[in-house]
Amino acid sequence: MVIAIIAILASLLKPALAKAKERGRRIACLNNLEQSALGAQLYADDDSKGNLTASVFDGDDNLNWLYPKYISSTKSLICPSTRNFIPTNTGVHSVTGEPGLRYLLKSAIGRTNAGSSYEIFSFMNYNGPHFTDVPINGRTERIPGVKKTQNSVLTHAHHFNAFGLKGTVAGPSRVWLLLDADETGLPGSIQNYPDKTDNHGPEGGTANLCDGHAEWIPVKKYLFGFEMSQDENRSTP
Repeated sequence: MVIAIIAILASLLKPALAKAKERGRRIACLNNLEQSALGAQLYADDDSKGNLTASVFDGDDNLNWLYPKYISSTKSLICPSTRNFIPTNTGVHSVTGEPGLRYLLKSAIGRTNAGSSYEIFSFMNYNGPHFTDVPINGRTERIPGVKKTQNSVLTHAHHFNAFGLKGTVAGPSRVWLLLDADETGLPGSIQNYPDKTDNHGPEGGTANLCDGHAEWIPVKKYLFGFEMSQDENRSTP
């Protein structure tokens, strides 16, 4: 009888303990993203145009510009809620040809594969009327969207009116930069929306923002936060 009671109590406590562990992992994840946010600010200070990343197109998740100069360990690019890992294999960027760690050239697909646990939102309004001139291998390419720089995140006014945001200047404290990787291709995955395949599951996700802080974004606020940051005319998953 005593053993049965202990077993029942243990089964009741197990969900609460699992939630407590996940909260701890979220905090560690936010610490990682705060380190990356600081690295991005240092990179922007060194960049002549104040670019917050070295990405050359929307969806370019290369993080070799961040490691090892601006963050000292690849562990800062792994979410504790995953089993992602970053081997030392080298590779080259598909567009620029620049060398780096192969598994920092793009984010991991899923929570168990090689690659960074985070992706980059380097551009906003990529499907709007704006373009950014980006130097690539000695030439200038016009890339769709507004690249996030120290200046553009201060001044960009929303083109689209999803959530009634047309004309709104979000400002750096509401513009996302690095966040939980959300690559499609897995069963049940939803692009740029929390789901069971993501680092923290369907409850929400973590992101750092262009003012240097990081935060947890619950699923009920995710779409608004995404649109406030990205200006892509999106109001549904």
